[in-house]
Amino acid sequence: MVKRWLLSFVLAFLCGWGLSRATADGGWGERPANLNTAEFLELRFQSQFDRPETGLLGDWAFVSFLPGARPSEAVLLLHHTWHDERVSAADLRREIRRIAESNLRLFEAECRRSVVSRRWKVEQPKDHLVVRHVRASDFSEVLAVTAGGETSFDAEKIAKAKALVVARGGTWP
Repeated sequence: MVKRWLLSFVLAFLCGWGLSRATADGGWGERPANLNTAEFLELRFQSQFDRPETGLLGDWAFVSFLPGARPSEAVLLLHHTWHDERVSAADLRREIRRIAESNLRLFEAECRRSVVSRRWKVEQPKDHLVVRHVRASDFSEVLAVTAGGETSFDAEKIAKAKALVVARGGTWP
């Protein structure tokens, strides 16, 4: 009886010691990632704007965080693809506006979260989000742009949004 108890105690001690050594050694999951603010925010927004569905009208989005020189110049750029060949132009415009509004509300909510606001204080989120709506079949063809909280199909406003993105160091294929 005593031998069994002693053996159980020794095994429990050794298992506990082994686990504490693994934690003390700092496995790969315990090591700091050393992300800078821009890298963290890009990763955060990529995870929030991820669209795992495929084959939908508004399929998926590429996410880029452009930090600019100061926080007040930072921009989140979404490249949102659309399968437009199967709907009318009027229906497509309505869907683009609907999804753009949804993206803006999600972005505003993310900016209010403490995990983001501790790193990037945003007074007017709509001024820091640009959504580039493009054809899935031709990524260079811009259907619309959402900037400053407004979705536009106008070539002049698309050009202004492009200039803003390029000025912040982003790419506009």
